[in-house]
Amino acid sequence: MKDVQRFVCEVFQEKKVRNKSYSLRAFARDWGIQPGRVSEIMSGKRHLTYKMANLLAQNIKLSQKKLDELSLLIRGQKGLKQSDLPIKKLIDFEKFKHVNTWRHYALMALIEAFPEMNADDIGRKFFSEKLGVSLGDVDEMIKSLVSIGMLKLEDKRYILASFSTTTEQDKMNTAAQSFHRDLANYHQQVMSEIDLGLREVQSLIYTMNPAQLSRAKKKIRSFLSDLEKMGSKSKNLEVFGITIFLSPLTKINKVKK
Repeated sequence: MKDVQRFVCEVFQEKKVRNKSYSLRAFARDWGIQPGRVSEIMSGKRHLTYKMANLLAQNIKLSQKKLDELSLLIRGQKGLKQSDLPIKKLIDFEKFKHVNTWRHYALMALIEAFPEMNADDIGRKFFSEKLGVSLGDVDEMIKSLVSIGMLKLEDKRYILASFSTTTEQDKMNTAAQSFHRDLANYHQQVMSEIDLGLREVQSLIYTMNPAQLSRAKKKIRSFLSDLEKMGSKSKNLEVFGITIFLSPLTKINKVKK
């Protein structure tokens, strides 16, 4: 029976067949982890974590068949502490960019929050009214999400996929910028329309050593994570959005590492 160790060895050998001079060090470089870790994984001395598997999926560009196989093998490793982060599914960027809007993610949040809603006219109308879009828009969003595997239909109900998604890294950066811009534009448009009791707007201008930027980013991510966990434990759920944009207001040189 194949295990993670054999799987990684086969991926390396496939690369080596195409380039006989391809080394373990080159494999580690392309993978994005230290050569020592690759050796330990291939020899069975180290577990393959979800984080390392995600790097392998993105940087080595595994096929969907290979990715699905690896996901099962990782879960079968003995003694591995299961991470909350599921293995990521690679999605073609041309398809992904059509669902990369705040409305698509808001729809998925509603589907997760209200699992009792069936994939019928009542459910469609509920999502339509909550998002302020037409039934046709809801149908189109669902169709797009299902087509790339982010949503599936089970027992007449829509279920979110059990994995997170990613595209090629360079294109993912473009997709992230597009999503943040889309949500920020929406916030700007409705700022004066939403009741003060249902929104919060804060701005801060302050001084900081650019070398502290990494620490500031970690604090922001931690805050967003805590905010998400707080909301998931509530009742009478609605979907909210938050955008945080931290950037220099003065002209500075690139941060020295």
